[in-house]
Amino acid sequence: MTQAIALAVVQETIAARHPNRSIELSAQVHHIRLDGVAFVDVYGCDDAAERRSVRAEAVMLLRDLGIKVELIGIHDVFTVSPDYSDPAALRDFRSRLAKQYGTATREQIRNDIDLAILSDPTPAGHVYVDFEGISPRILAHTEDRATFVAYADRILSIFRALHGEFRADPAISMRGMTFGINTTAVSNDQKAAARHALTVRLAEAGCSKEQVEQLIPP
Repeated sequence: MTQAIALAVVQETIAARHPNRSIELSAQVHHIRLDGVAFVDVYGCDDAAERRSVRAEAVMLLRDLGIKVELIGIHDVFTVSPDYSDPAALRDFRSRLAKQYGTATREQIRNDIDLAILSDPTPAGHVYVDFEGISPRILAHTEDRATFVAYADRILSIFRALHGEFRADPAISMRGMTFGINTTAVSNDQKAAARHALTVRLAEAGCSKEQVEQLIPP
């Protein structure tokens, strides 16, 4: 559902803007208007004024993504939660917000890490990535430590190939840059699309065919 995927990106954006809060969103959708949102619910804010402010932010971001937000009379609604199941749609929505709000570099980093994780055939379960600290941190559910070390090295090697050595950049805020991907819920078609997109990105960054083949395992 498009609204649920857009809501996921909006929740990420809200979390980055309010790193000291554990804010979660859900949306009410009218049965008579399945292409829009009737109302946004905000959780994690005890203060009513702050909750209203966050809701206003969320509504504005949803509208920026082309989602109509309007409560229609007394018509019945149902609840939708943020949906992270479509990586390509998530990247598209993130890119649209990044271009509008000038956070393109930050969002490109996130999208590239997504592609690196989705392109790797290693059974890694739920992968957690943290880019907030001095150095990046990756957690994954691999079968043993040696497999994990090789897996994490590949992910970070792809990052370095696209963005250089990780270093603090005062021009780019990394607050809120923690996220997880459940690789067991990704389809083969989504993995194939990610591999193609990552191949293109690495080629654009100047990597040779041989380097690409080393970075993206068969």
